Amino acid sequence: MFEINPIVIQIVKFGILFMLIAHWSACFQFFVAYVRDFPAESWPVVQNIHNRSIAEQYTWSFFRSLSHMITIGYGRFAPADAVEVLIVMPSMILGACFYLTIVSRMTR
Repeated sequence: MFEINPIVIQIVKFGILFMLIAHWSACFQFFVAYVRDFPAESWPVVQNIHNRSIAEQYTWSFFRSLSHMITIGYGRFAPADAVEVLIVMPSMILGACFYLTIVSRMTR
């Protein structure tokens, strides 16, 4: 009988959780710009995606979210105002927490 190593299961679960949180972050970041009626300095307007297809908007939003979470950086465009900064900070903190979790599990 084929048996899956419990560590592999933990890694897969961790990856799914990471992608789910990145998805939520991407949706929230775009939603806030949408609710604010896409201010001229907001990242969707700067990247010229506010009038594109939903798939392209989601792809760029997800890329932005992963940029914050994986590299602990701003991605292609830094936040333009305080609202964007307040949205980006939790994404960066969550990314740092994921790194912390990975390193702590590797050093056991």
